[in-house]
Amino acid sequence: MVETSKQIPRKCWMSCFESIFLGKKFIFMTTNTDTFSHRNAEPEDSVLYAVGTPIGNINDISYRAINILKNCSFIICEDTRNTKLLLNQIDISNKLISFHKFNSKSRIPQIISKLKSGDSIAMVSDAGMPLISDPGEELVKIVRLNKYDVICIPGPCAA
Repeated sequence: MVETSKQIPRKCWMSCFESIFLGKKFIFMTTNTDTFSHRNAEPEDSVLYAVGTPIGNINDISYRAINILKNCSFIICEDTRNTKLLLNQIDISNKLISFHKFNSKSRIPQIISKLKSGDSIAMVSDAGMPLISDPGEELVKIVRLNKYDVICIPGPCAA
């Protein structure tokens, strides 16, 4: 956080958000090229991201979610047709791979193999947070058993 009284080179920032905290204005910044989590610039290599997507209003999606969806190696999703509609609305073009209860057993080894090769993978559901009522729970267990990280990108949830 930077106090607003300091000079900020506006041309290099994607967005600035003002907030009032204890009577002072602060600006929260996200650069065009890097979004930092608690660790490193995202998306990180060999990480599975569980990304929350809008339930009803497209404007509910976060900048962090957009960054992950745009810059990860590929996106696994319940229904590629639904996810494609979402991505089109936010002007993202990325490879989609279906991942649902009917193909999860065959897809999980492929996903682990992609993590081994250094790919970053975003997992989304049709609406809301993945893992609540889809096969992502089993994937996360196996990803963790294989010593890979899973990072949650919070978003809308109907739970």
